[in-house]
Amino acid sequence: IFKREFAKIPLFLAFLAFLFLFYSFISIAHSLFAMDFSFKKLIRKSLGLLFRSPSYIRIYFFDLAILALYFVIYYFIGLLITSIANVSPYKYNFIFSFVSLAVFYLIIAINRIYFYVIVKRRIEKNI
Repeated sequence: IFKREFAKIPLFLAFLAFLFLFYSFISIAHSLFAMDFSFKKLIRKSLGLLFRSPSYIRIYFFDLAILALYFVIYYFIGLLITSIANVSPYKYNFIFSFVSLAVFYLIIAINRIYFYVIVKRRIEKNI
């Protein structure tokens, strides 16, 4: 009934949604673990916070904006370097691979801090 080409897109979107939920769950659980919650209470509270208030969606839009800005800058600097400076694209890629790694680590650090602050505020509201 369904062809494989049609199933790829919905499966990818479902996987992407699951990935975002799983990352949010892990980040919330990590924040609660840092606040000295027990394992049983941690799982229950993480699931409750995950589905009760999706305020963590804002950080994903922020991450996408940062990544889009980074890739636009990356593209134009690469275009400028390869056309004007006559530098080998391999050197350009080598330098920007380290810069990309730093940008991704910065995004992960911002995400962790954001989740910690959100979870701490939610916990303080309920107490």
